[in-house]
Amino acid sequence: METNVPSLPTVSGELLFVSSPTARCGTTLLQRLLTSSPDTLVFGEGVAAGLVELAQALARKEALLARCELHRADLARALGGEQFWYPHLSSEPAGLVQLAREALERYLRFHEREAQRAGRVRWGAKLPTVPVEALAALRRVVPGAKVLYVVRDLHAVARSAKARRFWRTPAELEQLATTWRDALAASASLRADPLVRFVEHEQLEQRGSALLHELEQFTGCARLDPAVLFARVNTFPGEPGAGHHPAQYLAPAELDEAEQAVLERVLHAPHRPSSSAPARLSSPRSRAF
Repeated sequence: METNVPSLPTVSGELLFVSSPTARCGTTLLQRLLTSSPDTLVFGEGVAAGLVELAQALARKEALLARCELHRADLARALGGEQFWYPHLSSEPAGLVQLAREALERYLRFHEREAQRAGRVRWGAKLPTVPVEALAALRRVVPGAKVLYVVRDLHAVARSAKARRFWRTPAELEQLATTWRDALAASASLRADPLVRFVEHEQLEQRGSALLHELEQFTGCARLDPAVLFARVNTFPGEPGAGHHPAQYLAPAELDEAEQAVLERVLHAPHRPSSSAPARLSSPRSRAF
């Protein structure tokens, strides 16, 4: 057994990360609300995807640290001419970990500067459907990151996604529902983290001042603009047949009986939550704004 295993390095800095179990939960609405603060800029999904990828890459390197002595011994054996099976022969593990850390740090510092160039001192990014384990990895390697996790009733998600043409067949609807169900169950593992907050879409719809105050307290964003919550914007300009609309708003589509039956079947199907905590298959009320 190896001793004195180096700890996984972390990256300093603060950022806001907005995610949700699936698309159409309200991450873009929350992105626009946070960006309405005069001191905050929340970037979109391309920036968020890059951030998640780099954070996961660093977190995965912990396995290398746990085996660094073995990797060094294998390298010495290979260079000495010993014939053995070594498909995972590695360069210096600590050096690989540092490369991953530096890549993530450069990414963070770059976007900090970009936000500052725009006159904003705080930044973040939004991306729905990020696996809970990836959010946990982000929190682990960037301890100053705050996560806002937006949850919405599955039937409302399905109606909005249908109008947006995010699903077109019963199989695609079933996949959406399964992703929502499993992600919501797994998200129970995030609830004890004081830098993770669950935000209910229904409360965003209510447009209450208490919600804005609580968001400001958690994020540090100043003077969120309540007018954002009254703007009906949920798609790109374009043709409704493509999931767009000239006025940038698509009303939710109705679900027929067969489609509702798909949702009920998924909600009541046996499954194995990734957390030991029991799954809640409706929008959770505890620890939510």
